Amino acid sequence: MYECPDLIHTQPCPPGSYANFTGQAQCCQCPNGWYACYSGSSSCTLCPAGYQCSDLIHAQVCPPGTYSSSGQVQCLRCPNSSYAYYSGSSSCTLCPAGYQCSDLIHTQACSPGTYAPSGQVQCFLCSINCYAYYSGTSSCTPCPTGYGTLSVGQTACIKITG
Repeated sequence: MYECPDLIHTQPCPPGSYANFTGQAQCCQCPNGWYACYSGSSSCTLCPAGYQCSDLIHAQVCPPGTYSSSGQVQCLRCPNSSYAYYSGSSSCTLCPAGYQCSDLIHTQACSPGTYAPSGQVQCFLCSINCYAYYSGTSSCTPCPTGYGTLSVGQTACIKITG
């Protein structure tokens, strides 16, 4: 819409602002979390989830590793132990069991001999007398009676002679 600051001439409201009706004395600035990308806007648009609207003019997509709900001025960094693989995420996903999420963007399966419960930033070595044969394990398996390991992070048990 148009404002009429001198009560004689009308001019369009600039991007980032709006006028509810033609001839309004002054344009209103869009509130935080809203935007108006065109001049002459009659209303502002709520910033959508997965976007940030920091300049009141553009909705900018959140990069991987960040997220936003609707109406956000800035994208938020995913919490540790979660990730957002795609641009434009509206939430982050908790790192699944058997995986580590150290860069907030990707998941990486734990190597054999290591494990991770869900929501972990890193994988942990299996303790002595426990093992993890496969990658992507959420817990280590105790060695059966008569078997054990000589160190942490093992992928198999050996027979203990004694």
